[in-house]
This record gives sequence, C-alpha cells and structure tokens, in this order.
Amino acid sequence: MLAFKIEPGLLLMPGQDAVIAAQREEPVGDGFVELLAVPAGHTVGELFSSASSFNIWMTILFGVLWGVGGLTFGLSMRYLGVALGQSIALGTCAGLGTVMGPVLLNMFFPEMHALESLTFSVILGVVVTLIGIAIIGVAGGMKSATLSEEEKKKA
Repeated sequence: MLAFKIEPGLLLMPGQDAVIAAQREEPVGDGFVELLAVPAGHTVGELFSSASSFNIWMTILFGVLWGVGGLTFGLSMRYLGVALGQSIALGTCAGLGTVMGPVLLNMFFPEMHALESLTFSVILGVVVTLIGIAIIGVAGGMKSATLSEEEKKKA
C-alpha cells in the first residue's frame, strides 16, 4: 500500500478525489493507508474501544441517514430537474434541519432544554420556507403539464 500526502494549499474541486490529487510517497509497512485523523499516541482501535456503544451506533445511524439523503437528493435532481429539485430538496432540508436539531437534542438530552430555542420567529421562518416550497412545487407541476411528450422524454 502507499501513503498519500496532500500538499498544503491544494484545492480540490467538488467530486475530485483527494487520493487522485495526492502525491505518492514511500509504501506503508503495515499495509494500511490512514484516512482518519487520529490524535498522536493513539490508534483507531483505542478510539473505538473507548467510545460508548450509544455513540458508535448513533454514528452508524447518522452515516446511513446521510447516505439515504444523498441518494434521494440525486434522484430528485434526476426526476425533478435541477431548478425544481434544488428548491424542494434544499428548502425541505433547511426547514426540517432547523426544527429537528432541537427536537432530537431534547429527546436525548432533556436537561439542555433545547426546545426553548424554537421561538415563534423560528417556527414562522420554517412555515414561510415550507409555503415557498409548496409554491415552487405547484409551479413545477404547471410547467411539466405544458410540456409535450417529446420534451418530457428529452428532460
């Protein structure tokens, strides 16, 4: 296996793999390429063994949710188009992300009183966002109704 070093100041474009942009150095003796940031003097095994099982399972859960979100975002771009897909997907993420953070914090850490951060103005902002998404969805539906079958197949 080879170790990789990314040069300081190297900018990666979206979708560009860091390994492709890296420079090859000498082979690593144990066959591993370290892709995690590990504090000096520790190993990845020590970090996982010292973490609680709750934290590990929550990390796995949110990793799976991240993957599902990426998949559904890609499908929305494919079937709705970029303009409508971006509006609906990102607007929904903004609205739900604003509300779900305090709700989940309150579920797991009730002593933090996280629901107090959901003030009237925050809820009003989320409602306005969701109304905007609904308007964009109606506009997208009206546009697709005016397209001919040939134009729909092209898209």
